[in-house]
Amino acid sequence: MIGLIDTEGDACAEWTFPAELDAVRSARHAVRDTLRAWRLPPSVGDMAVLLVSELVTNSLR
Repeated sequence: MIGLIDTEGDACAEWTFPAELDAVRSARHAVRDTLRAWRLPPSVGDMAVLLVSELVTNSLR
C-alpha cells in the first residue's frame, strides 16, 4: 500500500525544466534523488521516475 505524502510539510517538491531533450534525464534524476532523500520504498521511486519520464517526454512532443 502506498500512502499519501503530506504537501503541507517538508515533503513537497517542485521543479521547472526547459523544453530540451536533456530535461527528461534531469527530471528522472531530480525525482529519484528527492524520493531517496525522503526514504520512500524503492518500488515507489521506480514507479514515480517512470511516470515523470513519460510526462516530461510527452510534454516535449
